[in-house]
Amino acid sequence: MIKCPKCGYEHNSEDALYCGLCYELLKKIAKPAQPEEAETGPQKTEASPFLTIALIAGILSGAGVYFYGASSTAGVKEQAALEVVRQQEKELAADKLLAAYNSGREELLGELAKTPIDPEGFSLQGQYTKKLFKLEEDYSSGIGSLALGCPNAAEGAKDPAYSKWCENFAAVETASMENFNKRYQEFIQRAGAR
Repeated sequence: MIKCPKCGYEHNSEDALYCGLCYELLKKIAKPAQPEEAETGPQKTEASPFLTIALIAGILSGAGVYFYGASSTAGVKEQAALEVVRQQEKELAADKLLAAYNSGREELLGELAKTPIDPEGFSLQGQYTKKLFKLEEDYSSGIGSLALGCPNAAEGAKDPAYSKWCENFAAVETASMENFNKRYQEFIQRAGAR
């Protein structure tokens, strides 16, 4: 029998954890013993810093290749689509430049038709020649700034639409120039006849 240290009750059994009268703790509960790790099992080894860095670098490079590969095809497609749009904008700008150039030449011919022709106007310092040179200069610098290189045979196979546009543009440009030159020469001949 165990005597309670708090209340003095003496009739507690030997294996009692608490006092039967006041419930004072008589014995502390012993924790079951933890089995120690077996020495014979595989032991953890620490990886060398070099191996750890190499492993991390491998993982990062693999992820980079994966994401670059996934995004590069989309990026290439977007870039190609953007180039097509830019090329179409350049073509439209070239068409507008040619239309403005033709319009300016038509205005010059209209002016020659309405007013009495001044033979001195066709000289190098003449008013008609200056207007014509200004139109030529504006058109040439505008076309040059667009950087439209007409494709050679190898490039034409890659982009047949652009190659076709170049052919059409050159044909329209040549026809309008020949038409203007013919009509302008008529005014020069009339001025020389006077």
